[in-house]
Amino acid sequence: MLDEARLRDRPRALDPSRAWARIADPMAKVERTVDAILDAGDEFLYEASAHLLRSGGKRLRPALHLLSAEACGADPAGEPAVPMAAALECIHMATLVHDDVIDGAEERRGRPTVHRKWGAHTGVIVGDYLFARAFAILADVAGRRVLRLMSAVVFEMAQGEMAEQRSLYDLDQTKEQYFERVRQKTAAFIAECCRLAAVMAGAGRAVEDALWRYGMGVGMGYQIVDDLLDFTADPQALGKPVAKDLRSGVLTLPVLHALSLPELGPRFRRLLEETAWGQAEMESIVECLAEADAIRFSYDLARRYAEEGREGLAALPPGPARDALDALALALVEREF
Repeated sequence: MLDEARLRDRPRALDPSRAWARIADPMAKVERTVDAILDAGDEFLYEASAHLLRSGGKRLRPALHLLSAEACGADPAGEPAVPMAAALECIHMATLVHDDVIDGAEERRGRPTVHRKWGAHTGVIVGDYLFARAFAILADVAGRRVLRLMSAVVFEMAQGEMAEQRSLYDLDQTKEQYFERVRQKTAAFIAECCRLAAVMAGAGRAVEDALWRYGMGVGMGYQIVDDLLDFTADPQALGKPVAKDLRSGVLTLPVLHALSLPELGPRFRRLLEETAWGQAEMESIVECLAEADAIRFSYDLARRYAEEGREGLAALPPGPARDALDALALALVEREF
């Protein structure tokens, strides 16, 4: 971890809106490429798989890949950056569709989920279709090492999902187990999206490692904040009901932090062991989180992870792309949805 003095003295990043603006045109190309990838001749599969694409989203993974590619001296609007970024977004979309089936989620980004609209059977098939289309593109534009790396990260995501399923409603799980799930489910993929840009550009292992470290820090911080938003966000802005994770038995960092406190923990545990969580119980849960200062604790830790990611950028050559990655590291842990 960073020492406190270095964290306090770390300069503020540039305006993150400039980072998004920098890749607006390449991202538009990625969007068109994803659409073309999905349109493989089956009208229904195209309609169902493009449903999530039309719902919007941050497109974080392809954006980080494009900026990482530019930081390595590659053209973010050309090949292989654009098709790689499109394949990475398809993999992400596949995990979202499958997650929604597992969770029984009714909405994603404010719209009906694929399985709600067409059924769970279709949701599973659409997720498989997205994986297949993504790896077909990777096979066309990348080498064996990239395929091995992406196969390994998808395997990690599957392990993380299984670990989360086994931990549902488990009040004895630890923060360390939570951090490992976050690493497997989210951060490892984001780290790979960044590192693959260096792999494709032939930038060398030092730059690969630097971008992997950046992506891991950003990914950890990003997911911690995503979990926090389950308690703090406007449900319309978030695109899903607030407290959905907790109601589904998924215990995230603020809950685990409150449970770990010697005085508050036992009382909070008894509250969580209630058989039904109505409005009154949810208000008491929120009050306990406030008493534990769990939201601030979790935000501070997310920022520390983001700062560690920013440290990794020191190995990259100075320039606008590196500045944009630096700006996004903080913006992603300071967002409100």
